[in-house]
Amino acid sequence: MTPHLLICIACHNRRSVAELCLPTMRDAMHADDSLCLYNDASKEYDAAWLGQFGPVVDIATAIGIQRMRQVHLQQFLLQTQFTHLYLTDHDCIHDPSWREHGLRIQAKYEQRPLGLYNTPAHADMAGNTISDNPKSEVIWRRFAPGVSYLLTREHVERLAPHIDTMQHFDWQIPTLIGPFATSRVSYLDHVGVGGQRHPPHEGADGGDRALFPTPWLVAKRAEVVAKLKEAL
Repeated sequence: MTPHLLICIACHNRRSVAELCLPTMRDAMHADDSLCLYNDASKEYDAAWLGQFGPVVDIATAIGIQRMRQVHLQQFLLQTQFTHLYLTDHDCIHDPSWREHGLRIQAKYEQRPLGLYNTPAHADMAGNTISDNPKSEVIWRRFAPGVSYLLTREHVERLAPHIDTMQHFDWQIPTLIGPFATSRVSYLDHVGVGGQRHPPHEGADGGDRALFPTPWLVAKRAEVVAKLKEAL
């Protein structure tokens, strides 16, 4: 079966970050996939500006990330042409090969839920790592960063009875359908500056970021950070 991905990206403010990160997804799009940018009542831009990066669902009154993820799961279930759902955020830089490697790794490891973002925060979380064989492409973890979930239709169908009551998707989704396979190599990186959980003292290049990023990501992150520093 030919993979058809629905890619849902949560967007809220942080225009300076979004305009540097979103093109990496837009430019890596596959013809068989569909991208949807969910604008959660942003005050720094409107749907017309965001639309340069892909189709937009404009939300008039902010609903927050938890409710937004519920919407993403519900919309995927209604659109039966898609085989996979990919969840990410507007502050993530994606390597052009993320899709290719994501589908390959997921098939290799029996179609398990997959995250393509390996981070110190989840590596250091007590009790989170179940198995870490250095020879394996993936690390098995109870929880994975919510900015990179590659799910099959079967995964989302298993979540269906719980979607309406789900309040903490990044904990509940792995609990319900995990454990997660986390790619040892990171195929995306996260730019946290300006985000709610980003420590202000970390600056544009700090915070939780990718372990073992691809060479492309290393170079692209340096470019993005340099531009952000100029704007600060």
